[in-house]
Amino acid sequence: MLDGHFVVEHGARSRRGTFFNSTARRAFWRRQAIEDAGGWEHDTLTEDTDLSYRAQLYGWKFLYLPDIECASELPVDMNSFKVQQARWAKGLMQTAKKILLA
Repeated sequence: MLDGHFVVEHGARSRRGTFFNSTARRAFWRRQAIEDAGGWEHDTLTEDTDLSYRAQLYGWKFLYLPDIECASELPVDMNSFKVQQARWAKGLMQTAKKILLA
């Protein structure tokens, strides 16, 4: 599911030059992009998404490079998966409210 999300959605958005969110475990950042966007903030559960949208609003461009492999961990059971998904959904809504209502 995650691979599909990254390969299909992030790949398409990267090719089109449209915004897409970064996840901290799969990103390389330029220090200047972080500084220009106002730095890491802890007021949402998805601070990586928050920072990535703020950086893109500032003018930084993101690239999705599917040939670079990055191992990640999956939740160990279905309950952990549900908790993870709920946190991501809540964090995305927090980020949307923060950025869209600013």
